[in-house]
Amino acid sequence: PPEEAPLEVERRQAPREFRVLKAIGRKGDGSEVHGTIENLSTGGAFFVCDFPDAPVTDKDVLLVEIPYRLEESGVEAGTLRCSGQVLRIEEYGSGAGVMRAFALRFLDPVRTFGLDLGED
Repeated sequence: PPEEAPLEVERRQAPREFRVLKAIGRKGDGSEVHGTIENLSTGGAFFVCDFPDAPVTDKDVLLVEIPYRLEESGVEAGTLRCSGQVLRIEEYGSGAGVMRAFALRFLDPVRTFGLDLGED
């Protein structure tokens, strides 16, 4: 029916929403940092570590893998892979509640393939 056609057009033109999930950072020595990405743009990310003793120091270069899924269905859509350098490390909380996080600047702008990552 003709009344359904505009809805189909709107659906095709609307960007798909993605949800960023867990991330893994790999150092050149083979050690890994596991966590989640809080903020992500084409130029960098804010990585919150799963453990306060994550093996990361200022100026480290990491290969980061960030799987993402379709927001509505939860279907895995792909993995962003990018290299970045640690700009700063932050720690929050105290005692057993300490969280470690770091800001990462990508060495090359990340190709986002239509992901809505925000602007730098």
